[in-house]
Amino acid sequence: MGSTRVAIMDKGRIIVEGPPRALIAQHIEPQVLEVHGPGDEQWMERARALAPRVERAGETIFCYAQNVDAAIASLQGPDSAYPELVYLHRPANLEDLFLKLTGRDLRD
Repeated sequence: MGSTRVAIMDKGRIIVEGPPRALIAQHIEPQVLEVHGPGDEQWMERARALAPRVERAGETIFCYAQNVDAAIASLQGPDSAYPELVYLHRPANLEDLFLKLTGRDLRD
């Protein structure tokens, strides 16, 4: 039985193809921090200094990095300037890869 392979296509053209984990490792930062809530614009400006890539998609800010500990630290604790923000820390996935390579959300 062969290994699983995927192809990322944009406007009918294959951009990349290969094993999912290899494509993610090759093309995108491994950790993602999703942030949303009141005051997210101010936090987004701060996050730009804490991570190499910070983007907004809809109501959510996506912070991509090798290590998002500094960005998480800016959201936690009694001294945080952003107590209203909600966040989720997760590994990068194929949807993140698609968005990076095409600039479009899967729902577009």
